[in-house]
Amino acid sequence: MPRARTSRSAGLSGRLFAGLALVILTTAPAAALDLDLRPYLGLRLGLQVFTDPDLVPGVRASSGLDAYGVAVGVDVGRTFSVEVAVDHFEPVLRSPEGSLGELGILTIIPQLRLRNPVLDGRLVPYLVSGVGVSLSEFNDRKPKGFGRSIAASDVGLAWSAGVGIEYFIADNVAVGAEIRHLSFVGHDIELDGERRAAGLDSIVATGALRAYLTGRAPAPPAAGAWTWAPYLEFRGGGVTLARPRFGDGIEARAERARIGDASQAYGVAVGVELAPWIAVELTSDGYEFNLVVPERGTVAEYAFYSALAQVRLSWPLLDGRLRPSMLAGVGAGYAEISDRKPRGADLELSAEEWGMAGAVGLALEYRVVSNIGFVVSTRYLLARGYDIQVGDRHGSAALDAVITTAGVRILFR
Repeated sequence: MPRARTSRSAGLSGRLFAGLALVILTTAPAAALDLDLRPYLGLRLGLQVFTDPDLVPGVRASSGLDAYGVAVGVDVGRTFSVEVAVDHFEPVLRSPEGSLGELGILTIIPQLRLRNPVLDGRLVPYLVSGVGVSLSEFNDRKPKGFGRSIAASDVGLAWSAGVGIEYFIADNVAVGAEIRHLSFVGHDIELDGERRAAGLDSIVATGALRAYLTGRAPAPPAAGAWTWAPYLEFRGGGVTLARPRFGDGIEARAERARIGDASQAYGVAVGVELAPWIAVELTSDGYEFNLVVPERGTVAEYAFYSALAQVRLSWPLLDGRLRPSMLAGVGAGYAEISDRKPRGADLELSAEEWGMAGAVGLALEYRVVSNIGFVVSTRYLLARGYDIQVGDRHGSAALDAVITTAGVRILFR
């Protein structure tokens, strides 16, 4: 029975939580709390599974989903931390007839972490728990959901409890793993006029990267110095197409989750800073637009992804803290129809294609410490020759776009 599966999963997570709690609480030093404050930014990526995938009778959710999140917090002394954790995952809702649509789930939870550093502070097991708010929204209706009454947008409560462990690979950068049980209250799913309370309780297991915003100040760049520092960059922002009309009555407009008139964009870069003034990297961005035929409206979502090899030239200022940069890169792009809409149910849609892409742009980085910087950038992405078919209409899409993002760069040195 579904209820039995829920009980076994919750019991397993409870025993795991209690076991590590016993280890930490029996080995933690009985030192008085000090006020050594260390602010940090945490990034998480992993897997979410429902404790019971049958959310309501007749509606089952996909399991084994991508989950990602961020945390902003501060260590208070040796053993305590407070943070605000934000997590997101988006299961597909299915009926016996097929996929109905997607359910976006977002949690915002203030949490307390109880830590017990060992091995001279390098290895840190911890407990984490908190109570906050959860938001759910039904979106991206699938063909089997066309014409049916479906509603699943609510604001409720969420409670988290879990364990984690991390290892400091640098004085202010730690990598680790975390597993939490998320419980939800106040979410319903309505299908064909019948509304039921939804069981959204989940197990979320993630890898984690935590960067502390304390440490050594950037050293003034020395002439001829070669640093050879690998880094990761995570960013988000908005994108606007330079040519939103694809000809023959086909247009692209900002998607539902937009920022003003721009669609949301997300990106990541993996690179090496060879010297304070030059770096090479592999960078990727992804975003979506609504594909519109004026007499019908939105018929589908249109996604584009780029992967570029890029060179970054910088001019360190203010003893290396401020770094304006020029960017240029070349690589490949991929476009596809990502979600068909009800108004495009009877249309033949085609847009799956690889092509060439390139970019030029400007960026500004501020190093809060020697190996962590906050970055804003604006780039012009050049992407040409992508074909689109909507019914009997054809267009050649020039997907040139202006991408403006903000993010964080973490150097491993």
